[in-house]
Amino acid sequence: MVMLLVMAAVIGTRSGSAWPRAVGPPARPAPPLLTQPAGSSGGLWLPTFDDEFDGPGLDASKWSNGFGWGDSAANFAAWCDPSANVVDHGVLVQRVDKVARGDKAYSGACLHTRGAFSQLYGYWEARILVPSGRGLHSAFWGKPASEAWPPELDVEEVGGARPDTVIMSVHWRDPSGHRLSNQRWPGLTAGYHIFGAEWSPDGTEFYVDGEERARLTDGAAEMAAEGPFYALLDLQVGLAGAVQADDTTAFPAYQLVDYVRMWQRPFGMVTP
Repeated sequence: MVMLLVMAAVIGTRSGSAWPRAVGPPARPAPPLLTQPAGSSGGLWLPTFDDEFDGPGLDASKWSNGFGWGDSAANFAAWCDPSANVVDHGVLVQRVDKVARGDKAYSGACLHTRGAFSQLYGYWEARILVPSGRGLHSAFWGKPASEAWPPELDVEEVGGARPDTVIMSVHWRDPSGHRLSNQRWPGLTAGYHIFGAEWSPDGTEFYVDGEERARLTDGAAEMAAEGPFYALLDLQVGLAGAVQADDTTAFPAYQLVDYVRMWQRPFGMVTP
């Protein structure tokens, strides 16, 4: 009994308070950090996906090689080469080359987030330096995680024959079949550009370097009906129906991606 009293006195002295000490409620978690993309209609956003490509290699917890359905697409002339996506000094380097496999005459760079990330609506943004060259095709886009098609959201498509022009598109399906609506902006200059799209129940607003360059409202309900979209980031060759590669196209060709970021509106927050 004496020993127990002595131990209690020692513990109380060391802690500087009575023993036993009262246990308070657990600390509340810090609120999420709200940020703002380069463009958008304004207000704050909740980050949901971010890759700054500042690690030692491609983050396999975020990206997989190919498209969500496989490593090739019927409407392109390149297969998806896993070695064509390399992280170097804080930049994702995507490469296309004359490396044939099967019925594909070229190798291409294709990444997707299916199984790792998808979301309905929100703001999609990437900072990209697109290449020039006939037959080259850059795209940052999204499609349903269910693999239904259409719909499709094309944040940016730039053909290497016209590297000054970005095409911004939405695809959907209605009783008449596959539908497409797009707008072009012919103001790209050499160097990096920030491509963004704010997708909402009312439609999609497209941004280049923080400035709105297109607004599409067609097919909004049909796009959302297919649920969350995952993201895709490609440098390809030979889009069917577009300008094809020829002897003037230099291979290998490269696309540089500084970052990919996604946001959603914080639940219940009043926005402009």
